[in-house]
Amino acid sequence: MEEKRDKKRNQTVYFTSISLVREKEIPYEGGELNHAEKAYAFIKDFLAGKDRECFVTVALDSRNCPAMVEISAVGGCNICFIEPREVFKQALLGNASSIICFHNHPSGKAEASREDRILTSQLRKAGRLLGIKLLDHIVIGDGCYYSFREEGILE
Repeated sequence: MEEKRDKKRNQTVYFTSISLVREKEIPYEGGELNHAEKAYAFIKDFLAGKDRECFVTVALDSRNCPAMVEISAVGGCNICFIEPREVFKQALLGNASSIICFHNHPSGKAEASREDRILTSQLRKAGRLLGIKLLDHIVIGDGCYYSFREEGILE
């Protein structure tokens, strides 16, 4: 018996547009985030005391000044799953030149885990493909931080 084929399958195609939603503004006159210590000072109060891991992406303009901040993911007490596409989505929409990524360790220890190292490598590769440089990935602890750039892992 011969199977009947669908003549034409009706399908809807959507024409869309995408825009950023500015949720709030904060004044910033600190200039470039060109050192880990300065980047840490910029974000530490936001991540202080969080009981879950939060992954934050700061999109930078061509002068390395912060243009946008986004909470890219929120996890549990000791893990946060994040995909590179979620990190770079906001940066692409905002025409960022580079990004700095941050996440906290609720344990208070600012040590890079094996998973943190793998993610940093993935983000660096994705950024190269997209033309958006990963300037740093900083792990925030209680009053301390770990910078992949300072450790020589990011150039």
